[in-house]
Amino acid sequence: MRSAARGAQNIIQAVVEDKERLVPGGFYRECRLAEAENAKMDAMADLGQQLWEISDNLTEEAKE
Repeated sequence: MRSAARGAQNIIQAVVEDKERLVPGGFYRECRLAEAENAKMDAMADLGQQLWEISDNLTEEAKE
């Protein structure tokens, strides 16, 4: 279990870091880009887009 101060380190790092050095939407662990976790998210991007489209279609049908 992490202390509150240690848990906040990634957020603090993101706030003080130069924007050019950050990856938008990137997953960070221990103040560094977590390559393995980001690769998993990238691999699921198509699935996420499909889920979005299905959800969008369902909510549009519910409005009608």
